[in-house]
Amino acid sequence: MARKDSRGRNLRTGERQRENGLYEYRYIDPVTGKRDSVYHEDLAGLREMEKDLQRKLDDGIQTGAETSIIRFN
Repeated sequence: MARKDSRGRNLRTGERQRENGLYEYRYIDPVTGKRDSVYHEDLAGLREMEKDLQRKLDDGIQTGAETSIIRFN
């Protein structure tokens, strides 16, 4: 059975909706081996951040604090 958010949308592996309504994506940084998270207020924005993060990891660009900052526009 697929995990769902409060609106009934399916969540992918690593995604979750926190109690305060924020969406979180957790991943293991391949460089440091540590778990890290990114947050966003809506699921579409979170998935865009996931794509950007995956692109950076695939290109070998160092990820770090700039991906962990919560930004609301």
